[in-house]
Amino acid sequence: MITHGGNHEPQSPPVGGGGDGGVAERRRRRRRRARALLLLAVGATAGAVWYRLPALHETPRLWLGISIIAVDVPENGDVDGASRKGIRVDRVAAESPAAAHGLRSGDIIEAIDGRPLGGSGDQVIQELWDAVGDRHEGDALRLGIVREETTVHRLAGDLSPEAAARVRTDLLEQAEAALRGALAEAPPGATVALQGQRQRQSLTVDVPLVARPLRAPRASASPPPERWLAAVPAVSLEAVLAARWLSTRGRPNPIASVLAELRAEDRPADACRLSLAAAARRYPWQMLALAQRQVGEIGAAFAATDTWSSAALLRALAVLADEPRAGIGAGTGTTTGGRTRLEQMEVAVGRSRTMITRAFDDLSEADRQILATSLATPAKGGAAATGEIAPRQLLEVAEKIDHEALYAAALALASVLERDFLLALERELRAEHAAHLTDPVLVDRAGPAGRTVVSGTARNRHRGEVAALAIDLGGDDVYADGTAAARWPGMPVAVAVDFAGDDAYQATAAVAQAAAVGGIAVLVDLAGDDSYLATTVAQGSAIAGIGLLLDAAGDDAYRGQELTQGVGQVGAGILADLGGADTYEAGALGQGLGLSRGIGLLLDLTGNDRYYLKGRYANDYGDPGLYNGLGQGCGFGDRDEEASGGAGILIDAAGHDRFEGGHFSQGGGVYHGWGVLWNGGDGDDTYVGSRYNQGFSAHFGAGLLYDEGGDDRYSTLQGAAQGLAWDLSASVFVDARGRDTYWGGEFFSQGAAAQSAFALFVDRGGQDRYGGADDPGIGGPNEYHEGTSFALAVDAGGDADEYEHGAQNNDAVARGELALRLDLAGTVSGELAAEAP
Repeated sequence: MITHGGNHEPQSPPVGGGGDGGVAERRRRRRRRARALLLLAVGATAGAVWYRLPALHETPRLWLGISIIAVDVPENGDVDGASRKGIRVDRVAAESPAAAHGLRSGDIIEAIDGRPLGGSGDQVIQELWDAVGDRHEGDALRLGIVREETTVHRLAGDLSPEAAARVRTDLLEQAEAALRGALAEAPPGATVALQGQRQRQSLTVDVPLVARPLRAPRASASPPPERWLAAVPAVSLEAVLAARWLSTRGRPNPIASVLAELRAEDRPADACRLSLAAAARRYPWQMLALAQRQVGEIGAAFAATDTWSSAALLRALAVLADEPRAGIGAGTGTTTGGRTRLEQMEVAVGRSRTMITRAFDDLSEADRQILATSLATPAKGGAAATGEIAPRQLLEVAEKIDHEALYAAALALASVLERDFLLALERELRAEHAAHLTDPVLVDRAGPAGRTVVSGTARNRHRGEVAALAIDLGGDDVYADGTAAARWPGMPVAVAVDFAGDDAYQATAAVAQAAAVGGIAVLVDLAGDDSYLATTVAQGSAIAGIGLLLDAAGDDAYRGQELTQGVGQVGAGILADLGGADTYEAGALGQGLGLSRGIGLLLDLTGNDRYYLKGRYANDYGDPGLYNGLGQGCGFGDRDEEASGGAGILIDAAGHDRFEGGHFSQGGGVYHGWGVLWNGGDGDDTYVGSRYNQGFSAHFGAGLLYDEGGDDRYSTLQGAAQGLAWDLSASVFVDARGRDTYWGGEFFSQGAAAQSAFALFVDRGGQDRYGGADDPGIGGPNEYHEGTSFALAVDAGGDADEYEHGAQNNDAVARGELALRLDLAGTVSGELAAEAP
């Protein structure tokens, strides 16, 4: 639980010694933060009582072992001619009947038992499942398929960029492998051209049907996700309630089948897979407890009044990134040894620079060039790429980085980033330069890691200076580009500290304001109502590095275009704002976004805040007037590149807040990513989404939205919001209390699961109103994987709720075996006690 910190009051006194704020105001501010942090450090109770889930059964199903999608099939192989519908085999499960009898990924099913398919996409898929349903175990299904075979020839001559693009597009893996081999054999400076021939053939395959097995999960390339479960309770009260309700009423129980599917991923883990994201998807009943624990670990870094622990924060994120040993024995403590605190900072920056170099030791010159120029964004499902480097190239480089050394390099700075150390540094510098305190430059020298610059208290304009360590003692300053910007190898570590003033941080170039592309970047602003404006990779964001922006106080405004405000890809990006009524605006990809092998965190502790994330890119579904978002607590992976998403976390500890985002935002995960939006306190909050919002997941992802209290409003401009899961994914939505209003839009909201997915929607109290296309609790369809989905919508508390489509209070409805809606006369624990045998 994150306790409510009270309504925001302006915090004008600066934290540093140069301020003249009153003692009483500082005490009030400390009390507000103490209330907001009291239970953040230990996490939320999120249910209080936990039970073990009873053993559940499943009904055997007949199984082919394929994932499918409807596609257009050109007539007579003529791409420009008329087409009809067919079924493409997207994936073939290992050790399945389909694999044993020769089906391959990419095969097009065009006939069943000799009959050509016809009709729409939904109709042809239904034809296949009807044919399966008409058979018994051991019967064969005859499939007419079209398969494309590719032959690759090595030729002499030039390989133009256009030809290379055709090779990559048309000939796929065979052409790429042949091209790599040919180039490896050629002498330096030679070019190689390839010519490929693609042939289409028709085949008939007989596939016997077997009972669907409950498979064990494959081994993961990352640490086992089960290690996260040791310190969390088994399952929630809602799990026990659902299992008991179904079993006592003789209903078919799909829960075991769904959970088995979630734990039986057909594909082995790629190098980007995070074990916590895997655990959240495989064990959805424990997802809220897993999130609670992580919120507590992060909150512990800010548990003390008016201070913070950078070391605790970075260690928490290192554990999230499966690097629990990062920083062990690294010597992050500060030893004076007769040095001034400025010299200690320079030594710490130099130590971090040395450790960063070790992290990139295994990179070739070509790898370094990719890293130096990379501004990669997700190629599918998100914004268009902002740079020329393909995500696959970046991820191949990422596999060679020593990630433990990366986090250790950030931890090497921790001791000189703590509040008490920085305030002592300010006092020393003010005393040393008292006679010239208003001079623009007090110190400009070469330090162990590069240039060190210390500026005075006047209104300074920093015109993109390149400094490894930059310190400003006060004044309303302007920072133009280059501030706390790390790029490897030229500037692998960059640290900036501003002690006071209403500062303007403005960047027209990419990578600024606590941003790193291959390195460590830190920006600490201790006081003032500050303004941050940037384009891309900024405001606590990193690609193959770690970026940390910590703003200790003030009503601040953060604005960016994309990859801003807590974004991590192959590393970690952190934006932590400790006080004030703040505004966060970005066009896309931001505000707590974890891309492949990345951790993205946005943490706001107090104040009535505003979050806005859309407007830069039109959505990928072609819906007029709607935009992509990707953020506000989102873990996003690239399915085409087989690059698992990271962990994206947005924590707002208190206040009356407003969240507005485009597609894929507000607590969700896509392709093995995990996203969390955790909103504490009793504030009356507003959430506005469009599609895939407010506790969502898709394509093996996991997502959670938790709101602790207040009279909240949830709405979507289109649909697919408020606890929905699609395609072997898992979502949890929990509103703990308050009189809430839900608008689910046009489709699939408020506890909805399809394509072998799991969705849990819980409102634990208050007189609530539900509107949209349907009442809560929606299940199916499930043609992708021949599996089952489970959707549970629970409204507890016994208050008189309103349902637009006629659902009743104190009633329970099961829709087939797929979905269950429970409106309880009391609490979940009370219902369990009443139904106990």
